Amino acid sequence: MICRAEDYIALLESDDVYEPSPYDEATEEVWLDIVARFPQAHRAVSHNKTTPEAVIRALFSIGDEIVRSQLACVRRTPPDLLVEMASDPSSMVGAALTCHPKLPPEALAKLLLHASEFVRERANDRVRRDAASTNE
Repeated sequence: MICRAEDYIALLESDDVYEPSPYDEATEEVWLDIVARFPQAHRAVSHNKTTPEAVIRALFSIGDEIVRSQLACVRRTPPDLLVEMASDPSSMVGAALTCHPKLPPEALAKLLLHASEFVRERANDRVRRDAASTNE
């Protein structure tokens, strides 16, 4: 278990080849401290499968396009945040959302109207896949 933000950063920045485990555990307070003080760790934290909802929300509000697109793929991302992400102007975020297994219908409806043609095409593909799976 990661007990301090500095410990996690030391692992990330060590000369040893350390791949952060998607199952590294820390308290919500430690994750929020990492997010607040160490922007270079945002991408690693966004891959973690144990981060609490508050950390996902914090990363989304301050993260770059890559972090937001990674969060768009996280199963634990709350439905209301998925809907908010569907309004993100980034085509990378929009395209990632179209693959989310728990994508709310409201988010999909927004993606069908996205500014990016690529995202709209992916959203239409999702509609077709969903329709085909309900007809089986």
